[in-house]
Amino acid sequence: MKRKNFVSYTALGTAGAVMALSSLSSLLLSCNDKNRQITLALIGCSDKGIDFLSGIKDIENVAVKYIFDFDNKKIKKASEILSPVLGYTPKTAQDMSIVFEDREVDGVFIFLPEHWRAPATILACNAKKDIYVNSLPSHSIREGRLMTETARKKKRVVQCGFPLRNSPAVLSAKEFIAEGNLGQVVHVKIYGLRSISNGNLKYGSEEKESDLQKVPEDLNWDGWLGPAPYRPFRREIYDPEISINLNTCWDFHSGLMTGTSYGLDLARMVTGDPGHPQSVYGYGSGTGWRSESGIAERQVVTYDYGDFTMVCESGNGYRYMQKTASPFRNKGEADSLNWLTCPERVEVYGATGLMYLDTIEGSWQVIGNKGNILSQETGKNPNKLHLQNFIDSVRNRNLPQSNIEQGHLTAALAHMGNIACRVGNMQLLFDAESETFENNDIANEMLETKYRDGYEKD
Repeated sequence: MKRKNFVSYTALGTAGAVMALSSLSSLLLSCNDKNRQITLALIGCSDKGIDFLSGIKDIENVAVKYIFDFDNKKIKKASEILSPVLGYTPKTAQDMSIVFEDREVDGVFIFLPEHWRAPATILACNAKKDIYVNSLPSHSIREGRLMTETARKKKRVVQCGFPLRNSPAVLSAKEFIAEGNLGQVVHVKIYGLRSISNGNLKYGSEEKESDLQKVPEDLNWDGWLGPAPYRPFRREIYDPEISINLNTCWDFHSGLMTGTSYGLDLARMVTGDPGHPQSVYGYGSGTGWRSESGIAERQVVTYDYGDFTMVCESGNGYRYMQKTASPFRNKGEADSLNWLTCPERVEVYGATGLMYLDTIEGSWQVIGNKGNILSQETGKNPNKLHLQNFIDSVRNRNLPQSNIEQGHLTAALAHMGNIACRVGNMQLLFDAESETFENNDIANEMLETKYRDGYEKD
């Protein structure tokens, strides 16, 4: 979206509705009609977005009208993949405003880079669209609060990309804990210990410096940067083959905490969705693989919830971790599982039991004091259920399972952890009502994303 269009849309959102609609009652009536076609658009043609949207083929009376990305090569790829799946070719939008101005479009899927997700979500809310936004949904705590308030004010459905909230296995785990089967929960651990190594962000010597700085002809670099501070194009920041390098800089990504946010959300869900913690202590190290990035390569973050503590450990380079989507996959040999080598997991410590959960598909086990399995359930990929929940919410106007309020609370944990590391690896006291830190002014300056000229929030 062009800067002048961004400003005009946010101004319109403050003054009133962007487009004229009939009364709220007639709108709700039409949304509840299961036979009414729901028209959608894809904003951001990432591989994940393309794969997720492919599930539309299994849902009746749903169509994709547009696909958009700042990279025309990605638009072409999305069109080639989606067309045979959908049975037709969606239109190509050269600007987000085309999607927002089209009254036929009911909702949008936002799979843009992290620094664009909150601005695009707010624009969509102001244009009276419902939204599915990939996770991490926000790039700062203030962005998350603004997304929540805008969605509530505009009465929009905003579903966040935490699919496990629609997993039957995870819902049963939540019920198991709520019924007191673990006793009082006293401690929770979240792990994101991946086997890969990001290494040093340098390309091979055969690539010339001029090639690394040359903007691909298919890419709208200024548009891709959007609200982020301007900087010259670098392949280390945007690679056409992988969209964004995950450890480039804080302007575009939240580092390890972005991936670990799935575990954070799962932990919050099964423990009853607590609000903000009382304090956060963060430690981050960027020396493990001697990367030139400012983003930590290993992090340990501790949250104080009063009644229990939560610790999040994340990092890369743990080569003994098993790369498997689910510890129950294929053989289903539960007795032989080794949770210590499951790279992405949650551990819930109760007074009388310990629960392990897989953050990919939601499988879980409860272990007794002799190491015996007391209870368990096998999860499976929840994406289709998550997509269906979004479509159902667009129709019936009910809150989706992974609504923006819960998405904001989870994203805030990721941002708190990063801030605590960035201000010097220290403990920060947090006031939940004002969403500010009580003991560090520098940390409070990091609560809000600084937009460049032309993209300011109203």
